[in-house]
Amino acid sequence: MMKNSLEFRAASQTSSTQLVSIDDPSLSLHPSSKTPSRRLIHFAGLGHLKKYAAAPEAQVHKAFYDRQITKISGLHALLNGQAPDEGKQRFFSKASALWDGIKVFIVETLPAAITEGPFIGGVRPGVDDFHVGAWIARIAFVSGAQKSDEGVSALEKRFGPLPENVKAYWTAWIGRDSWVKAYPENALH
Repeated sequence: MMKNSLEFRAASQTSSTQLVSIDDPSLSLHPSSKTPSRRLIHFAGLGHLKKYAAAPEAQVHKAFYDRQITKISGLHALLNGQAPDEGKQRFFSKASALWDGIKVFIVETLPAAITEGPFIGGVRPGVDDFHVGAWIARIAFVSGAQKSDEGVSALEKRFGPLPENVKAYWTAWIGRDSWVKAYPENALH
């Protein structure tokens, strides 16, 4: 049904700039198992993973399960205050590098990608915009914005002044009906 809507067809026909396919490890934008957010997803199932790994039918994949349990257990120790100082330092160094990469994306890469504006692909949002818009909403939220209209100020508090076209990008997004439906009552989540 959605594929037949005029809005979906128009958005899917907008050319993509492939901005979201950047594969730069320093940006850590891809949800690989090396990123902290991905580890939190894995962490939620640590108990189930250990239980299943002990089952007889899982023994054929024992090496895989052991590696996953080791990775997730390290994060578990960190969150419970049981990690060694070296592990804590390594985690916080990676987290700092991740935030540095996010800042570069928001204040350098994204503004350079917005050529005609207000969206990456021009007047109408394209495929890249749907990914980047939701991602920036999450970054604004974890930076302290509770409401859509607090996004720019939260991002500027974390990263410093934003380029004007990034502010216009955010304003264009939060003014769309689809945004209001996705974030009811102006609340970011």
